[in-house]
Amino acid sequence: MLEKSATYVQDHIATYRSTVKEGSLPIAYDATPGSPDDGRQLAPSTLHRWLTTLSGLHETLRNTFAAINAACPATNVFRAVPVIAPWKYRSEQRRLRLRTAATLLRTGREYQVIFGVSIFPHFATTWGWI
Repeated sequence: MLEKSATYVQDHIATYRSTVKEGSLPIAYDATPGSPDDGRQLAPSTLHRWLTTLSGLHETLRNTFAAINAACPATNVFRAVPVIAPWKYRSEQRRLRLRTAATLLRTGREYQVIFGVSIFPHFATTWGWI
């Protein structure tokens, strides 16, 4: 879901519906015969909720910035402000949420390059960054 979330905020033409697909096929649960998950597909609203959740991880973002700054003060990750396509939001609040989520995802990738580990899921929760 982190990859799908990053795709949505970075690709100006991506929609929630197009992002929850692999090629032309929807992402679906394992269709094991007899499984209660038979045929269910990932709903576009799931991606919307993930982005909303990511945008609320302010402490994680703040601490990720601090760790990156301490390890690599010359990085430009602090200066890049993500641009969200105007048609992807209807309110200023949603625009800010998408921008915050995009910033968290970008700094998470930078953190992984510098430290060789992801901030998700164990690192952020272990250090109480959520």
